[in-house]
Amino acid sequence: MPVPIRGAGVISDVNLTDLYGTAIGVNSITLTLVSPKGTRVKLFDRNCGVTDLFDCSFDDDGLYTLLNACPPIQKKIIKPLEPLSAFKGEDKAGDWVLEVVTDRFLSGQANFYGFKLDICSEIKVSNPFLLTNLGLKMEQGQTRGIGQDKLESQDADNTASELTYTIVAVTQRGDLYLNGTKVDYGTRFTQKDINDGKLTYQHTGGPMETDGFLFVVEDGTGGWFGTDYFKIQIGSVSTRDEETKLSIHLFPNPAQSYIDISTSQSLEANARIRVLNLNGTELIRESISFSKARRLDVSSLSNGIYLVELISGAQHHTAKLVINR
Repeated sequence: MPVPIRGAGVISDVNLTDLYGTAIGVNSITLTLVSPKGTRVKLFDRNCGVTDLFDCSFDDDGLYTLLNACPPIQKKIIKPLEPLSAFKGEDKAGDWVLEVVTDRFLSGQANFYGFKLDICSEIKVSNPFLLTNLGLKMEQGQTRGIGQDKLESQDADNTASELTYTIVAVTQRGDLYLNGTKVDYGTRFTQKDINDGKLTYQHTGGPMETDGFLFVVEDGTGGWFGTDYFKIQIGSVSTRDEETKLSIHLFPNPAQSYIDISTSQSLEANARIRVLNLNGTELIRESISFSKARRLDVSSLSNGIYLVELISGAQHHTAKLVINR
C-alpha cells in the first residue's frame, strides 16, 4: 500500500495511525513500513492471538506494547516492534509503502482498508524564480499574446501547471484576458496557461504610452516570490526597440564541460556573466567586456539546472543552462 509524499523535508518523527483491516487471525500478519530511501521498520510480526481485526495506530510513544496491546483494536496506540525513529534524518519525499505479509500456514488472508502517516519534518522550500520577464512591445490597438518567451517562472521541484500567478494590480490602458475571459484583481493562472498561449493583452488606449500589471508567483508547497511587474510599451518606437534588446544564446545546451555564449549585440566595458544555482547562489562570475562571444568552462558544475545571467550596463538577460554528463 504506497503513500506518495510531496515536498522535501528532514524527518524528525513518524507515526502510522488509523490502521484498519481484517484478517483470519492477526497472528498470521507481518506489517513493515518502508521509507522512500528503503529503510524498513517492522511494526507487527505475527503477534497476538487468533483475533480478526486491526483498528490501531503505531507510535514510538504509544501507551501499549505488543505484549499488552492484544487484541490490536479500539484505536489503541501501540509501540511498534522496531522503532519508527529509524526514519529520523531521512528526506520524507517519495513513496512510502506499508508491506503486508501473511503466513499461509496459519491462515494467509487479510484485507486492509486504510491508514495514515503522520510525518513531522523540517520543511525545505524551493522558491520559484523568474526566468524571463521581457515585457511586451506593440502598436496602438493591437492584441498580442503573452507567451513563454515573454514571461516564464520555474521551480526546481514543481511543474508549469503547479506554478500559479496571482494578479495584484491590473492593466490601465488595455485589458488582459485569460482564455478569452477578462482578468481582474485576484485572477489566478498557471505557467502552463502562459505556455499554452491562453494569456493575451488588448490595447485600448492612446498611441504612445506604457501599461502593465503586477503579479506574484506561488508553487503550492510554500514557495513563492514577491511582487514583480510585467511592462507593456505601446507605439512604433517601442516595437523597433525589440530589435536592439540584449539577449544571449548558449551552445551546447545541455552541456558537459563548456558552453559557448553569444550575444545579440556588443557589450559594454563592465559586462559580466554569472552562473547561479536555483537557490540564487553565485557559482561562476567572469568578465565578458566588449565581446559578442565567449567560451565558458562549466566543468565544475554538477548535473542539474542553472541560470546564466548576462549583465551589460543597464541591460540584463537570463537563460537556463542544463548540465548533463
